[in-house]
Amino acid sequence: DSDDIIYPTGLEIFLNSMERFPGAALGITSFIGQEEKPYPFVMSPEEAYQYNFYTRGLFDTGPSGLIFRASMFREIGGFSGKRYVGDTEINLKLAAKWPVVRIGASLIFWRQHEGQEIAAGVNSTGYLELQLPMYQEAFSRPECPLPENKKAAIIQFHKKIAARQIIKIALQKKDPKLAMQFYNKLALSPSDLFNAVLFMKKSY
Repeated sequence: DSDDIIYPTGLEIFLNSMERFPGAALGITSFIGQEEKPYPFVMSPEEAYQYNFYTRGLFDTGPSGLIFRASMFREIGGFSGKRYVGDTEINLKLAAKWPVVRIGASLIFWRQHEGQEIAAGVNSTGYLELQLPMYQEAFSRPECPLPENKKAAIIQFHKKIAARQIIKIALQKKDPKLAMQFYNKLALSPSDLFNAVLFMKKSY
Protein backbone atom coordinates (compact mmCIF):
# COMPACT_ATOMS: atom_id res chain seq x y z
CA ASP A 1 0.00 0.00 0.00
CA SER A 2 1.81 3.10 -1.25
CA ASP A 3 5.25 3.19 0.38
CA ASP A 4 4.75 0.70 3.22
CA ILE A 5 7.05 -2.31 3.50
CA ILE A 6 6.28 -6.03 3.73
CA TYR A 7 9.24 -7.81 5.33
CA PRO A 8 10.99 -10.57 3.31
CA THR A 9 9.15 -13.49 4.95
CA GLY A 10 5.85 -11.65 5.15
CA LEU A 11 4.16 -12.89 1.98
CA GLU A 12 5.15 -16.49 2.72
CA ILE A 13 3.63 -16.29 6.20
CA PHE A 14 0.50 -14.60 4.84
CA LEU A 15 0.02 -17.34 2.24
CA ASN A 16 0.77 -20.27 4.56
CA SER A 17 -1.59 -18.88 7.18
CA MET A 18 -4.48 -18.60 4.73
CA GLU A 19 -3.86 -22.10 3.38
CA ARG A 20 -4.36 -23.50 6.89
CA PHE A 21 -7.91 -22.10 6.94
CA PRO A 22 -9.38 -22.58 3.45
CA GLY A 23 -12.82 -21.30 4.49
CA ALA A 24 -11.48 -17.88 5.51
CA ALA A 25 -11.79 -14.85 3.22
CA LEU A 26 -9.49 -12.39 4.96
CA GLY A 27 -6.14 -12.48 6.73
CA ILE A 28 -4.96 -9.62 8.93
CA THR A 29 -1.55 -9.06 10.49
CA SER A 30 -1.18 -7.16 13.75
CA PHE A 31 1.32 -4.36 14.21
CA ILE A 32 2.05 -5.21 17.83
CA GLY A 33 0.69 -7.18 20.72
CA GLN A 34 0.44 -10.66 22.14
CA GLU A 35 -2.59 -12.91 21.89
CA GLU A 36 -3.81 -15.62 24.22
CA LYS A 37 -3.01 -18.27 21.61
CA PRO A 38 -0.32 -18.62 18.94
CA TYR A 39 -0.70 -17.25 15.44
CA PRO A 40 -2.25 -17.97 13.05
CA PHE A 41 -5.74 -18.55 14.35
CA VAL A 42 -9.19 -18.10 12.91
CA MET A 43 -12.07 -15.97 14.16
CA SER A 44 -15.72 -16.35 13.26
CA PRO A 45 -17.51 -13.31 11.79
CA GLU A 46 -19.09 -12.56 15.17
CA GLU A 47 -15.76 -12.89 17.01
CA ALA A 48 -14.00 -10.64 14.49
CA TYR A 49 -16.68 -7.94 14.71
CA GLN A 50 -16.71 -8.09 18.49
CA TYR A 51 -12.92 -7.79 18.61
CA ASN A 52 -12.92 -4.88 16.16
CA PHE A 53 -15.53 -2.77 17.95
CA TYR A 54 -14.94 -3.73 21.58
CA THR A 55 -11.23 -4.61 21.89
CA ARG A 56 -9.04 -3.14 19.14
CA GLY A 57 -9.70 -1.78 15.65
CA LEU A 58 -8.94 -4.95 13.71
CA PHE A 59 -10.62 -3.79 10.50
CA ASP A 60 -8.70 -0.50 10.37
CA THR A 61 -5.62 -2.31 9.06
CA GLY A 62 -4.54 -0.98 5.67
CA PRO A 63 -3.99 -3.06 2.49
CA SER A 64 -0.31 -3.77 3.21
CA GLY A 65 -1.40 -5.73 6.30
CA LEU A 66 -4.17 -7.68 4.54
CA ILE A 67 -4.53 -10.74 2.35
CA PHE A 68 -7.79 -11.61 0.57
CA ARG A 69 -8.95 -14.92 -0.87
CA ALA A 70 -9.41 -13.96 -4.52
CA SER A 71 -12.69 -15.82 -5.14
CA MET A 72 -14.39 -14.21 -2.14
CA PHE A 73 -12.86 -10.81 -2.90
CA ARG A 74 -14.44 -10.99 -6.38
CA GLU A 75 -17.75 -12.30 -5.02
CA ILE A 76 -18.34 -9.10 -3.05
CA GLY A 77 -17.20 -6.92 -5.95
CA GLY A 78 -13.73 -5.95 -4.72
CA PHE A 79 -12.95 -2.44 -3.52
CA SER A 80 -15.71 0.14 -3.90
CA GLY A 81 -13.25 2.91 -4.74
CA LYS A 82 -14.20 5.05 -1.75
CA ARG A 83 -11.32 7.16 -0.55
CA TYR A 84 -10.04 6.95 3.05
CA VAL A 85 -12.43 4.19 4.22
CA GLY A 86 -12.08 1.65 1.40
CA ASP A 87 -9.89 -0.74 3.39
CA THR A 88 -12.14 -0.74 6.47
CA GLU A 89 -15.19 -1.10 4.23
CA ILE A 90 -13.95 -4.22 2.45
CA ASN A 91 -12.81 -5.77 5.73
CA LEU A 92 -16.31 -5.28 7.14
CA LYS A 93 -17.86 -6.88 4.04
CA LEU A 94 -15.58 -9.92 3.99
CA ALA A 95 -15.59 -10.50 7.75
CA ALA A 96 -19.41 -10.42 7.86
CA LYS A 97 -19.67 -13.42 5.53
CA TRP A 98 -16.59 -15.53 6.19
CA PRO A 99 -14.01 -16.27 8.94
CA VAL A 100 -10.98 -14.05 9.48
CA VAL A 101 -7.42 -15.32 10.01
CA ARG A 102 -5.29 -13.48 12.54
CA ILE A 103 -1.71 -13.65 11.26
CA GLY A 104 1.52 -13.12 13.17
CA ALA A 105 2.48 -9.63 14.28
CA SER A 106 5.08 -7.28 12.80
CA LEU A 107 5.18 -8.62 9.23
CA ILE A 108 4.94 -5.12 7.78
CA PHE A 109 6.36 -1.67 8.37
CA TRP A 110 3.73 1.06 8.24
CA ARG A 111 5.53 4.18 7.05
CA GLN A 112 3.93 7.25 8.62
CA HIS A 113 4.27 10.75 7.15
CA GLU A 114 2.20 13.83 6.41
CA GLY A 115 1.59 12.89 2.78
CA GLN A 116 -0.21 9.61 3.44
CA GLU A 117 -3.95 9.07 3.00
CA ILE A 118 -4.76 8.69 6.68
CA ALA A 119 -3.19 12.08 7.40
CA ALA A 120 -5.13 13.64 4.53
CA GLY A 121 -8.35 12.14 5.88
CA VAL A 122 -7.73 13.37 9.41
CA ASN A 123 -6.71 16.86 8.26
CA SER A 124 -9.75 17.23 6.00
CA THR A 125 -13.41 16.30 6.29
CA GLY A 126 -12.83 12.96 4.53
CA TYR A 127 -13.52 10.68 7.49
CA LEU A 128 -16.36 12.87 8.72
CA GLU A 129 -18.12 12.52 5.38
CA LEU A 130 -17.58 8.80 4.82
CA GLN A 131 -17.10 6.92 8.09
CA LEU A 132 -20.57 7.04 9.66
CA PRO A 133 -22.38 6.17 6.39
CA MET A 134 -19.95 3.27 5.89
CA TYR A 135 -20.87 1.76 9.28
CA GLN A 136 -24.57 2.35 8.70
CA GLU A 137 -24.37 0.56 5.36
CA ALA A 138 -22.36 -2.33 6.82
CA PHE A 139 -24.83 -2.81 9.67
CA SER A 140 -27.81 -2.75 7.31
CA ARG A 141 -26.64 -5.88 5.48
CA PRO A 142 -28.44 -9.07 6.57
CA GLU A 143 -25.17 -10.95 7.08
CA CYS A 144 -23.85 -8.48 9.68
CA PRO A 145 -23.15 -10.69 12.73
CA LEU A 146 -23.82 -8.09 15.45
CA PRO A 147 -27.12 -8.02 17.37
CA GLU A 148 -29.37 -5.01 16.86
CA ASN A 149 -28.66 -3.44 20.26
CA LYS A 150 -24.90 -3.44 19.61
CA LYS A 151 -25.33 -2.04 16.12
CA ALA A 152 -27.40 0.81 17.55
CA ALA A 153 -24.85 1.53 20.28
CA ILE A 154 -21.93 1.63 17.83
CA ILE A 155 -23.83 3.90 15.42
CA GLN A 156 -24.73 6.21 18.30
CA PHE A 157 -21.07 6.40 19.31
CA HIS A 158 -20.01 7.33 15.77
CA LYS A 159 -22.79 9.90 15.54
CA LYS A 160 -21.34 11.46 18.67
CA ILE A 161 -17.89 11.58 17.06
CA ALA A 162 -19.32 13.12 13.88
CA ALA A 163 -21.33 15.67 15.85
CA ARG A 164 -18.23 16.66 17.80
CA GLN A 165 -16.35 17.28 14.53
CA ILE A 166 -19.25 19.34 13.22
CA ILE A 167 -19.23 21.50 16.35
CA LYS A 168 -15.50 22.09 15.89
CA ILE A 169 -16.05 23.12 12.26
CA ALA A 170 -18.68 25.63 13.37
CA LEU A 171 -16.82 27.07 16.35
CA GLN A 172 -13.08 26.57 15.85
CA LYS A 173 -12.97 26.89 12.06
CA LYS A 174 -15.79 29.46 12.12
CA ASP A 175 -17.61 27.82 9.24
CA PRO A 176 -21.22 27.24 10.39
CA LYS A 177 -22.44 26.85 6.81
CA LEU A 178 -20.14 23.84 6.21
CA ALA A 179 -21.06 22.46 9.63
CA MET A 180 -24.76 22.62 8.73
CA GLN A 181 -24.11 20.88 5.42
CA PHE A 182 -22.54 17.93 7.20
CA TYR A 183 -25.23 17.98 9.90
CA ASN A 184 -27.89 17.56 7.22
CA LYS A 185 -25.91 15.14 5.05
CA LEU A 186 -25.29 12.77 7.96
CA ALA A 187 -28.91 13.09 9.15
CA LEU A 188 -27.91 13.98 12.70
CA SER A 189 -30.36 15.21 15.31
CA PRO A 190 -30.22 17.94 18.00
CA SER A 191 -29.76 15.20 20.60
CA ASP A 192 -26.64 14.01 18.74
CA LEU A 193 -25.17 17.51 19.08
CA PHE A 194 -26.18 17.67 22.74
CA ASN A 195 -24.53 14.30 23.48
CA ALA A 196 -21.40 15.45 21.66
CA VAL A 197 -21.21 18.57 23.83
CA LEU A 198 -21.47 16.43 26.98
CA PHE A 199 -18.82 14.10 25.59
CA MET A 200 -16.49 17.04 24.91
CA LYS A 201 -16.96 18.41 28.42
CA LYS A 202 -16.10 15.04 29.96
CA SER A 203 -12.90 14.96 27.89
CA TYR A 204 -11.49 18.06 29.61
